[in-house]
Amino acid sequence: MEHNYDREMLEFIQRNPSSYHVIEGQKRRLLEAGYEQLLESGDWAIREGGKYFVTRNGSAMVAFRVPKRDFKGFMIMASHSDSPMLKIKENPEIAVEGAYQKLNVEVYGGALLAPWFDRPLSVAGRVLLEQRRRAGQTGECGPGSAVDPQPCHPHGPGGKQWA
Repeated sequence: MEHNYDREMLEFIQRNPSSYHVIEGQKRRLLEAGYEQLLESGDWAIREGGKYFVTRNGSAMVAFRVPKRDFKGFMIMASHSDSPMLKIKENPEIAVEGAYQKLNVEVYGGALLAPWFDRPLSVAGRVLLEQRRRAGQTGECGPGSAVDPQPCHPHGPGGKQWA
């Protein structure tokens, strides 16, 4: 049976609209394939024949396998997961003649803008939320009072539109 790499790639792109989604998706695939996640802040117990990966900031990943015996060389495969995009600026709302709002953006990377002009755009990426303690509230609010960032997508789980 012939493998359809084109369809697989297009489905991957559809499921992963930002670098954060790519890393999260690849993390799941590696764990399912028997890889072990290493933490930059921890001690690494690397074993002969082991499969490992480490992530940073939810937007970068390195994965590697250790040979079982007779290691005579190495191979390195590297990539970065961020891509050219329009990044939403801080305080981005711009009112247009009282009729609608638009978002102020900046170009990130070597974006080819012409192919984007004739299609609808959506927002995807990572949202940071700040929690403030209320009087009498106890417990930790996370590092530096910020909630751990999580990827977001304009469509909820299963591709359903959020209300």
